[in-house]
Parts: sequence; C-alpha cells; structure tokens
Amino acid sequence: MALTSDGYTTTYTKFNGTPQQLIESLNNGNLNPGGNPSETKSVVGVWESGNYFLSMSSDGFLTAYFAERFLDCGNYTVSNGNLITCNNTYYARPTQYTIKSLTATQLQVEISYVDVYGENQSKFLTFTKSDKIPVTKDNPVVGKSYTTYFSASSTVRITTSFTTFNTGTKTANGGNMAKYPMAMYYIFFNNRVYYQTFKTTVQMPSIGGWNPTTEITVWELEFASNGTISSHHNITSTAL
Repeated sequence: MALTSDGYTTTYTKFNGTPQQLIESLNNGNLNPGGNPSETKSVVGVWESGNYFLSMSSDGFLTAYFAERFLDCGNYTVSNGNLITCNNTYYARPTQYTIKSLTATQLQVEISYVDVYGENQSKFLTFTKSDKIPVTKDNPVVGKSYTTYFSASSTVRITTSFTTFNTGTKTANGGNMAKYPMAMYYIFFNNRVYYQTFKTTVQMPSIGGWNPTTEITVWELEFASNGTISSHHNITSTAL
C-alpha cells in the first residue's frame, strides 16, 4: 500500500475475459475492464477513535486531538507512500503519522510527536472513518469572539478572541486580570474549539482562576445566520 501525494490509492480488480473481450470492453469506454475499483482508499476525511480525532482535508490541512495536552494542526504532506507529516506552526515542529494499515473505513497509524514539555512521544491508534466534514484552514471562528463572565458572581467579563486559524487571546475587562491577557492556541472541529492558554509575559503573577494552563478546554459553539457566534457551552468534561 502506497499513497500518492494527494493521499489517495486505488486497488483494481483483475480482468478474467479473453483478449477479444478485453478489446471490446476498452472500445466501449471502460478504462477499468476488470470492474469498478474494488476499493478506493484515501486518508482524506475525518477519522475518530473515541474522543480522539484526525481530520485531513483535500486541500492539505490537518487537525487532530489524540493525546492529553496536545493539539495538532497545520498543512500536511504525504511522502514515501505511507508517511504523513503535519507542519505544526504553533509548536514549530512536525508531527509524523506513519500509516500501518489503511482501508476505506479504518486507519491505523503510529504517531510521533514532541509534547508540550519538549519530550519525544509515540502513540499507536486505530481510527474509524466518520461522515463528519474535514476541517479547512479557513475555519468559521477566525476573526470572531465570544464573551463570558469570569464567574457566576463576578462582573468581570472574559473575551475569547480567535485571531488566526489556530491562535487567539483571552482578555479581561477588570481587576488585575485586565493587565495580563493570555495567549491561546486552538483547533476548530465539528463546531467545537479545543484550546490551551499560555503566558504573554514572564512577569505574569498568579491570579486566582486566571492562570494559563496547557490543559485542554473545549467549548461547543453555535452560529447565528450572519456567522457570528450566538452561544457557547463548556463541554470539556465530556469531550476529552
């Protein structure tokens, strides 16, 4: 099994007729006289394993969540027939997905990556093809934001803004928190954002409830007819 550069491979069936039947079949416009392709296999699509997922679009963009405290996204390439490399621009290092088995409905990969602590990690997963739509780089939250209260009893409002396809900020409009915005790295998938937060300055003090964390938080979003974010719900406890 070897993938082409666009992530596809096709298996054809053998033609068992006579040479004359083969000529007649080709003359009739059948370029695959052995029958229809027995199986067209492609990495393009959405693959899932429990709460983990791997999304690869036809325009070469990959989005994935497959490990604690690790989010992957970026342009991907296929090489050597079975190696998918994602250029993770946020962490500035590649993630490699080595295909061990691929059918029309199942994908087995060994994933090599560097975690948020700078340690080399490896993971083997079996994914099943789903009917969800792959994520593209031009996701619907870029340039948008939503606002929540810091707590149920607080008047301080927290704004989560999505600046690029994978980065954003969390800012507060009051208290000491207003002085220290947090950087955010996120991925978008199936109307959900998965994100981690990081310091924007090393001088950021410890403020109760307002501290960056590499733990992943997940919010489910709904969109109004004009494309704005109309509602948002924290679903971290069930999505991870």
